[in-house]
Amino acid sequence: MTLDKLRQFRTGVYTILGNAKDALFDLMDAVLVTRSVYSFVELSVSPVFRRQWSSIYEAIEDGKPPRDELMQLYIQQLPQTEQLVLAGDRTAWSRLADKLFRLRSNRVLYGVPNAYTGIGRPRIHGDKFKLNDSLTWWMPDQMVEVNEPKLGQLRLRLWCHLHFRQSAKHSMHLIQVERLNEDIVSKSRPLWLAWVGDQMPALCQFWRLYLRRFGVDHWYRFAKQRLHWTLPKLSTPEQCERWSDLLPLMTWQLW
Repeated sequence: MTLDKLRQFRTGVYTILGNAKDALFDLMDAVLVTRSVYSFVELSVSPVFRRQWSSIYEAIEDGKPPRDELMQLYIQQLPQTEQLVLAGDRTAWSRLADKLFRLRSNRVLYGVPNAYTGIGRPRIHGDKFKLNDSLTWWMPDQMVEVNEPKLGQLRLRLWCHLHFRQSAKHSMHLIQVERLNEDIVSKSRPLWLAWVGDQMPALCQFWRLYLRRFGVDHWYRFAKQRLHWTLPKLSTPEQCERWSDLLPLMTWQLW
């Protein structure tokens, strides 16, 4: 059954991959079966790469993996019975509505300003909320304690409707995750998370989604060390983008 799914997935990819799809498939197969190489061109001597060595760079130059079509194909492989959790990079590009991300402990947020008094310019920011200064914290909107099997006793505190100084119109919810075990309290620092979205799930449950980021970090290391992400010396940003688009495609085949 697993091989049938892989065969169907590869067939779907082949039909939408476009130019140089044969060479791109050989290149991906060579990466998947070659554990270590010192130069990118060494992949051309792999038994599954059935072309001349120059076809490796020509495939990346001519091929244009269609991101939107590939994303639709990825989504079709996912189970439809659970909430999808996607990882985003650290850029200013717009994202979907629901986001959970970590904040540095030295960040400063602002609350909702007081009602306008009719005198002067209306205030944009409310009181300061310094994450590393508990004297600036006000009463949380919600606080619960949970017993996490791996992390022990935790205290979760929620403050609603805060914002960054540069984006006063974009409200977020702030969550502090604090470990209460006596033997580690003095060594550990609280974890600060922010939620941006339409409707926040239950506080005692949704914060665990952030723990899944560590699997994403391992993927970046795997892509660099095993899938040779940073190995080729490409001449243009477009070629780098095309090569990068092949990394999740190879990962999905392994999955």
